[in-house]
Amino acid sequence: MRKKGLIILLVVVFLIPLSAQLKKSSPAKAAQSLVTGLVFEKKLAGSKTIAVYVLGDKKIEKQLSQYLDQKVGSATLKTVTGGKGLPSSVPDVLFVSDKGMLEKAKSYCRKNQILSVTNFPSLVKKGITLGIGIKGGQVQLMLNPESTKAEGREWKSAIMKIAKVQN
Repeated sequence: MRKKGLIILLVVVFLIPLSAQLKKSSPAKAAQSLVTGLVFEKKLAGSKTIAVYVLGDKKIEKQLSQYLDQKVGSATLKTVTGGKGLPSSVPDVLFVSDKGMLEKAKSYCRKNQILSVTNFPSLVKKGITLGIGIKGGQVQLMLNPESTKAEGREWKSAIMKIAKVQN
């Protein structure tokens, strides 16, 4: 009986932390959170229009398209496109949802000074600037300060109230 109780205790102790870990966000939550999060990036929110390219996920591209013509600060989300390779025309935001393209995407974003975003929390520590994950059923934004500088981004201080810094 003691052995059974110990096993149950161990299972509970190990499952609770697993359920509280950051997980990949759904396409719908990723799209909604991206549009909300862009308000905090000074250059984008102060521009006229915003173009987003989704790398490797048609579902996120479709969800983001629902926000076309929506205001983001004083800007308007005007274009949402996507594909399996890097875009030929430079967007304002590159949404990276293909882990295999991480290094190429980081290089592309830094060279062109565009914002990199992902729905894979693990990619933020690897150099993507803004991450959107799920923790305990709630959306969690993550921010990488090193890649923020490398991409020439400038965040409003209010983002620090809702985002976790990842180094």
